[in-house]
Amino acid sequence: MLPTLQPKRLYKQIADLIASHIKSGEFVPGTYLPSERDLAHQLGVSRSSVREALIALEVSGLVEIRVGNGVMVLSPNAGQGHGVLDDEEDQDYDSPFQLIGARSLLEGEVAAIAAKNATPAQLAGIEETVKRMDEIVNAPLPLNEEALSEADWLFHMRIAEATGNYVLVELVEGLRKRRFSPIFRRAEKHFSKRDLKVQTVEDHRAVFEAIRAGDADAAREAMKMHQSHVIKRFSV
Repeated sequence: MLPTLQPKRLYKQIADLIASHIKSGEFVPGTYLPSERDLAHQLGVSRSSVREALIALEVSGLVEIRVGNGVMVLSPNAGQGHGVLDDEEDQDYDSPFQLIGARSLLEGEVAAIAAKNATPAQLAGIEETVKRMDEIVNAPLPLNEEALSEADWLFHMRIAEATGNYVLVELVEGLRKRRFSPIFRRAEKHFSKRDLKVQTVEDHRAVFEAIRAGDADAAREAMKMHQSHVIKRFSV
């Protein structure tokens, strides 16, 4: 029976524990790990924490996530990972779910303030990013991921700038930069598919319309709904 874990950097505790079982030979290369549900039950943690741990293990080269099939164990000696399980290299790797939750709280209020303070020029700048994302998502495949990410970044930063508060701008920028960690990017690779990107454009449009209308409450709720859609997609 696996032990119950304490909720401090929980995904890493889970990842370290599973890694030790892989390296000891209990989980044999070429076989599949127990399901997320089973691991969560045995460890007494949420499935989202298990999912983050599995992504960390994949980045470290110990497993391969095969969406829809399971998680295959790889040889402990064959991995070409990024050292996610190394304490020294793991200092800035956040839980994707906690990071999105923090962004929801902060950016919801930022959107509400922007709804009260945005100038016509700032509104035009925010609208331009929504139109740009819509063009990219609806263009013939393959999707221009780099251009889409840039437009997404500008959307959130321009809303922050519309608050007129440089501290909020720096906080939003700081949180958004943390999404470029190996764990968050791998989660996006697996779970942020085209349907989520289409939803994101719709969400951004709703946020913009609320800000343009000067409706702080609607802007706050639209931004929180946007973040909830990301969490829901990552949880599927």
